[in-house]
Amino acid sequence: GILGRTDAESYARAAEALADFDVWDLVPRIRTPLLAVGGEADRSVPLDRSRELAARVPQAVVTAIPDAAHSLVAENPAALAAALTAFIDGSRPA
Repeated sequence: GILGRTDAESYARAAEALADFDVWDLVPRIRTPLLAVGGEADRSVPLDRSRELAARVPQAVVTAIPDAAHSLVAENPAALAAALTAFIDGSRPA
């Protein structure tokens, strides 16, 4: 997969930078509609974390992507596209 072709040093540095990036306290300030998507099999960012995020944003919707873990675009692009389209169109995902 794509992660296997990623430079290990660059990946490690990006992970270190993200480890210190914490804007959780600012999340309730979001006033635009938000789609929180998560893969049903994601162990690195469990779906419950997407639900926690959505609970902090007034206009948030949570969508679980089936047959996917963390790389939604690669693992289930059709379901992700359907969720995005439904969100943008203002309808609920199927």
